[in-house]
Amino acid sequence: MSAREPLRDRWIRQIIAHHRAILVAAAVLTVLCGWLATQLRVDTDLRRLLPDGHRVLVGLEEIERTFGSTGSVNVVVKDGTAEARHALVETIARELEGHPLLRDVDERLPSDFFSEHALYYLSDAEMKQLEELVQDYTHYEFCTRAADNCLLAPDDRAPEALESFIERKRGEAHARTGFRELYEREGIPATIVLLHPIEPAASLDFSKKISEEMRAAIAEIFERPGQPWSDAGVHYNIVGPYTNKADEQRIIRSDMLRGGLIGLFGVIAIIYLLFRSWRAVLVLLLPLACGVVWSLGLTQVVLGRLNLMTSLISTVLMGMGIDAGIHFFSRAKIDRRKHDDAEAIRRAFHSLIIPLFVASGTTVSAFLVMSTSEFPAFREFGLISAWGVALCMLAMTTVLPALLYVVGIKRHEEPLPHREGAIMRKVLGHPGALFAGIVVVTVLSFQGVRRVGFEYNGRALQSDQTRRESEDDVRLISKVFGKDIHAGILVRNDLASTQTTLAVARQRHALREAAGDTAVASLFAAPDLLPAQDIDMAVRKQQIDALHEDNEDTFARLEAIAEGREPSSVPQTTKKPPPPSDDDDWDDFGDEGGGGSDEIDAPPEVSPVAPVPVETPDTRTPDAKTSDTKTSDAKTPDAKTPDAKTPAKADPKRLSREEAGQLVQMFRAQPFTIDDLPPVLLDKVRSKDGSYGIFAYPNFDAADMRRGVDFTNETSSYLDGEGIFVGETTVYASMFLMLREEAPIVVGMASVLVAAFVYWQLRSLGLTLLTLLPLGLALWWVVGLMGALGLRFTLFNLPIIPAILGIGVDNGVYLTDTIRRTHGELDSLSRALQETGGAILAATFTTVAGFAAFMAADNAGLRGIGSLASIGISLAAVSALVVLPTLWALGQRRRRRRAGTDR
Repeated sequence: MSAREPLRDRWIRQIIAHHRAILVAAAVLTVLCGWLATQLRVDTDLRRLLPDGHRVLVGLEEIERTFGSTGSVNVVVKDGTAEARHALVETIARELEGHPLLRDVDERLPSDFFSEHALYYLSDAEMKQLEELVQDYTHYEFCTRAADNCLLAPDDRAPEALESFIERKRGEAHARTGFRELYEREGIPATIVLLHPIEPAASLDFSKKISEEMRAAIAEIFERPGQPWSDAGVHYNIVGPYTNKADEQRIIRSDMLRGGLIGLFGVIAIIYLLFRSWRAVLVLLLPLACGVVWSLGLTQVVLGRLNLMTSLISTVLMGMGIDAGIHFFSRAKIDRRKHDDAEAIRRAFHSLIIPLFVASGTTVSAFLVMSTSEFPAFREFGLISAWGVALCMLAMTTVLPALLYVVGIKRHEEPLPHREGAIMRKVLGHPGALFAGIVVVTVLSFQGVRRVGFEYNGRALQSDQTRRESEDDVRLISKVFGKDIHAGILVRNDLASTQTTLAVARQRHALREAAGDTAVASLFAAPDLLPAQDIDMAVRKQQIDALHEDNEDTFARLEAIAEGREPSSVPQTTKKPPPPSDDDDWDDFGDEGGGGSDEIDAPPEVSPVAPVPVETPDTRTPDAKTSDTKTSDAKTPDAKTPDAKTPAKADPKRLSREEAGQLVQMFRAQPFTIDDLPPVLLDKVRSKDGSYGIFAYPNFDAADMRRGVDFTNETSSYLDGEGIFVGETTVYASMFLMLREEAPIVVGMASVLVAAFVYWQLRSLGLTLLTLLPLGLALWWVVGLMGALGLRFTLFNLPIIPAILGIGVDNGVYLTDTIRRTHGELDSLSRALQETGGAILAATFTTVAGFAAFMAADNAGLRGIGSLASIGISLAAVSALVVLPTLWALGQRRRRRRAGTDR
């Protein structure tokens, strides 16, 4: 052979000469890659769409390392009676406590601790008010038992005032945890149980295991006969990141199988309709299978996983990988009319390899540009697609020719009828009308372009089944807790720095809140569980003990009430009771402002949780209130009260047993440190290594990416660059920000590279612009049609635009090459479209079939990919088949007219 034989001729000659060896090698490689492909796993964790080392990922990993799992398996018990719900919740909590897969079971917060230690949380003014209320109550009790020993009449409102104070303080104690007992909210028929696993939800295997075991255990409890919740109308659901991840993975596997079958059957149907031969179907599918399996094997070696976006990549590769084979087989069938199998294969290869290489090169280039992105949603899709198209092209230029040589190409004496040729012959006779139609469609698309938008709701990217089964209950949990529970978390090394950071954050949040420009509902950290920093607990203990000692007889009687004994059983001490709190006695008769015993200072206003009315025991007088029952019998000569008071009652009003017990516990409580907090609370705010968390709760759905960006920016402004609050909100926001930053760069680079490839083949700026113009119009039509149909760009489908560029330009490459060979004459152009148009449409339909398989997915994000890609690739083919020949025909007509004028 000549040393100057072109590479393409040497290539095909070697393929035909060693066809058996090539087929055996391809089979061995396919088996090996097939085994590797079976090891591929789909990771549906959205965090995998962020690059390794991203500050949000680093922050999440740090939190999981120190605090353990930040998510939970959330059990929502709803409907039925409160008693039935509580019985089910208590049983679930009791039986799952100590489960080997759970760190703890959290169905309530120990607000009793704060009730008992309420006196240590009082400000100095509140402590002074308590002293006065206790003195008034002591005076009231003493004087109602021994009226003759009192100079001043007792105030009938003293018990109610003390009781009200205790209830307010208890309400404030409950407000520190947000709940009085179980996780439930008045008016909402639901109770929540939070199960905290021992590992984070990032582990797919663990998420599946914990979901299965918790569902089985709770179902067994719920289905037990004869329980309080049986036939009581109670229902339950299990939601949260663990169950979401397990369910999404199961749904994605189902989508992969369904999508793969749809894509495969679609490709088979299109090939058969085009060639009307099962031999053609077999000959084209075998090399396609090789290319796809090689691609998946390489994916396992390089990446080791598929993410949510690439889960259906095999169907995409089927659609794109068959294109070169369809064009090659179509040309070989035409050449077979006049030549034998070997010569037909050589001629088809010789005439098509350059256009095939350029077409595949533009597609691969677009995907390679995507693979340079820092955003894994771009990068991994681009990498797998790039080597997938390249490996399918390799299979079509090695396995397909060898296989064709073995099975042979059926010879047809006459050309197969093609309607495309007849249609295009008529169409090209009226290029002016076609051009006008193109202009009208382009102008009308403007209305749709104006309406198209971006889907900011991350939950709209989940599977329909997941949303259907969990979304309502996720919202219900937020209602019960009064906020979205997916907080952004910031870690600080010690309590002092936590207090400093929290104070600054609260000040800045207050300013934003006052301006009505905040995305943060509230901030919470360990200091919120402790008394104010200016309270010295040792000094406060001394004040408490002194007050107890001054009112020893009163507290003895309160202890009797709390224990269910009669106060009269308590022996009377000889200690005189303290005077009333307003000091309205004989030695200040001339003081200004007397008579103050009838006025009680209003307590500080606090009320995250409304106080619950407490029933009084039967011994209390129900209607004994003020001056309605007053007389002058007990009035002393020196008494300054303007209204007469009643004599002492034999059975005075008293605190209820519950309130008496609460007050006794308050005075018995000892000083404490943060280490004395209940473990279930302490573990929420302090990690195992002693670091502390600050929690910022969003005032919106955490899946709202646009608001998530506001949340991230606002919480970052609290910190002056010292760390970042991380959580579900910041994951969504970070993905959106990366997409917004990377998308214009990737699309721009892909456009430039595609244009460079086209120019390299055509070596003409005019022909390059002519080839690219239909693609540009197609993209405009795509956006217009999306707006008209109400479709939106999403995190998932926006990265497909570079793919549409790379795939869509292939049609122009084939057509321009064909038009150039026919010199643009009408008859020659029609015959060329007769040869090429069918192959272009078939290749387009197979590619669309691969992407359209996404539309059968249950996952809305994947369906969005299928919708955009199918519309984009279809319109790119239509635009190329209509716009490019129309413009060429108009140019030819103008040149002919000019030539006639010149003559």
